[in-house]
Amino acid sequence: MAFNEIIGHSTIIRSLQNSLRKDKISHAYLFFGPDGIGKKLIAFSLAKAINCIDQDGDFCGFCDSCRRIENGVHPDLFFIEPEGQSIKIDQLRDLQASTRYKPYMAKRKVCIIDQVDRMTASAANSILKTLEEPPGTMVLILLATYIDQILPTVRSRCQLLQFSPLSTGDVERLIIDKMALPQDKAHLLASFAAGSFGKAQYLDPAILEEKNKKILFLIEHLYTLKIEEIFTEAKKLAEEKNSDNLQHLLALWIYWYYDIWKYKLTGNEQNLTNSNQIGHIHQQSQLLSYLKIKKNIQLIQNALSALQRNANKQLTMEVMLMKLSTHENRISFEL
Repeated sequence: MAFNEIIGHSTIIRSLQNSLRKDKISHAYLFFGPDGIGKKLIAFSLAKAINCIDQDGDFCGFCDSCRRIENGVHPDLFFIEPEGQSIKIDQLRDLQASTRYKPYMAKRKVCIIDQVDRMTASAANSILKTLEEPPGTMVLILLATYIDQILPTVRSRCQLLQFSPLSTGDVERLIIDKMALPQDKAHLLASFAAGSFGKAQYLDPAILEEKNKKILFLIEHLYTLKIEEIFTEAKKLAEEKNSDNLQHLLALWIYWYYDIWKYKLTGNEQNLTNSNQIGHIHQQSQLLSYLKIKKNIQLIQNALSALQRNANKQLTMEVMLMKLSTHENRISFEL
């Protein structure tokens, strides 16, 4: 793999390649952005490119240096990640000691520190000392999700590169390529992955499809359920294995209403999360007004907020379904 084979983050990659070609690599980078979108992949790719034997401004993936970095056995590559809940100062001692010596076989030593926003105060101060007196033979690449949890003095001594979520199309391509799933299942996972291939890897298409069936049943039958049936459905929802599962199901439900809203507004089935259910989306867009869709989204969001405050699951679901199915929320063509 070379830089041009990486999916997404083209602007960041071009910037890094320009720096490599001009031999103006920074002594320290801070890559920040959501989890699972490729920060670590590009950090290791940069480490390869800095020390690649065969390429200038890129990496070949096949030379001795690239293969050693890929396999995690390069003597001049350091990779540090949290032990337990945080990165501790003890983990940085080998790194601190190595700054006194020249690279063993590389052009430059490279240290990648993952989840640097989870450093203890003593570890952060230790890194700060390295940044204040950077060795010319070492490049530090810090990876973080939450930049505001990093000391301003650390941030100010790094070149900041903000990573944005991948497009749904890019995540879909990665799923097809890396997970060998058919396009329909890849599209389903990508739609709910929020631009994160890492998140997509933990999603199960079979479970998503099952949850979508539950939601679709409720959307299409909500206004005809009797009161006792509403309580039965509320109990079923509350019996989800844990609160996270229930919150995920409600989040998927909101996606459905957003799809109905977008399709009602544009008549375009592209870029819908549930585009494989366009028949149901079209039907509901004809039956529900914009006002009803907006109210239903708000009711579900209110239930989600209540669950996050550890409210009683069954009572929360009963209240939500009762409000969703009240007369004022029944089928209406009024705007």
